[in-house]
Amino acid sequence: MAIPLTYSMRNIIARKRSVAVTVVGVALSVMVYVVISATAAGIERVAVSSGEPDNVVILARGAATDDASRIPKNAVPVLSYLPEVARDSGGNPLASVEAKVTRPVPRVGSSATSGADVRFTTVRGVEEIAFAVHRRVRLIEGRMPQAPGEIVIGRLVPSKLGEIRIGDELLFGRQPHKVVGIFSAQGQIFDGEIWMDYQDALSEFDLDGPNVVVARLKSAEQVPAFIDKLDESKQVNVEAKGELDYYKEVQKASVAFSFLGNLIGVFMGLGAVFAGMNTMYAAMSRRLRELGTLRALGFGRYDVAGALLAESFFLGTLGGALGLLLSLAFNGVDFNLFDIAIEISVGRSEAVSGGVLALAIGLLGGFMPAKSAAQLAIVDALRHA
Repeated sequence: MAIPLTYSMRNIIARKRSVAVTVVGVALSVMVYVVISATAAGIERVAVSSGEPDNVVILARGAATDDASRIPKNAVPVLSYLPEVARDSGGNPLASVEAKVTRPVPRVGSSATSGADVRFTTVRGVEEIAFAVHRRVRLIEGRMPQAPGEIVIGRLVPSKLGEIRIGDELLFGRQPHKVVGIFSAQGQIFDGEIWMDYQDALSEFDLDGPNVVVARLKSAEQVPAFIDKLDESKQVNVEAKGELDYYKEVQKASVAFSFLGNLIGVFMGLGAVFAGMNTMYAAMSRRLRELGTLRALGFGRYDVAGALLAESFFLGTLGGALGLLLSLAFNGVDFNLFDIAIEISVGRSEAVSGGVLALAIGLLGGFMPAKSAAQLAIVDALRHA
């Protein structure tokens, strides 16, 4: 006959201190695993959501990223007026000429030039046409820069540089820069960037031309042929990538981070398994006479083992629930990683995988003690005082 569950629950209540240690260990393992998984998912969301299917990123030939690219000024008109490039209603080519740099920027209220109060931030010099090319970028507060020294910031920049309001100044380059607007890129990588006037950026950072030209083509179907055309061109020494493919490179960071997170979660989980195992072994050693009595009363060896396993399973469940609650404290938190602005969102898949981890910890932590209890001889158990 089976041992009532109330028996297991009473034993858990009687061992408050050791139970608390085990539950906290499981909770921390689950919390770390879930938060790191949600962070990796956040990086992947940024990579997947960035870019448009009919946009191409044009770089200097041989440059892997726009940071390493320098496009000659005389190539810009040639690229902008290629027949595949779309036009706006005024006949202007939808080609965004951009100067991009990464600079140390002190947090709001700090005058430090290095140290903990400084964050490396992407600064992008753009022209007004950039908003027609990157068409999910929208100004949500303030206005566009109209004079040298004025900037607009992505909605997630405050997560890196502190609470920023319209009118605040950020110090980078040669002078302070006044924030005159805030934009949203709807989850794209630009949400963590500072944008300023293109000519202002060339002057501010001593650049002689753009890093990148992002062109909107007349249709997404033209992208492969356009890339091949530039690869074969003798007129301009550039190469192109589809914008979606270009930003998918960011997913490499998410894969590495996810692997690291899973590894940390596994090691912490193993620690929780051993903590739970020690708790159950300690409980069993103190309860040998009690377990022997249960066997003498007619409960089978597997009934006793099942009761111990149920206790461990319950501790895993309790720790998992606590860990998931703790992980929700990070839900909606935004921060920067690998110079990418990320918003953590603990979703169903992260919660389910965290719950599975907790249950696995509970079962593994109780398996060996339960097995030992099943092999315990009644006479040997009753001899213990």
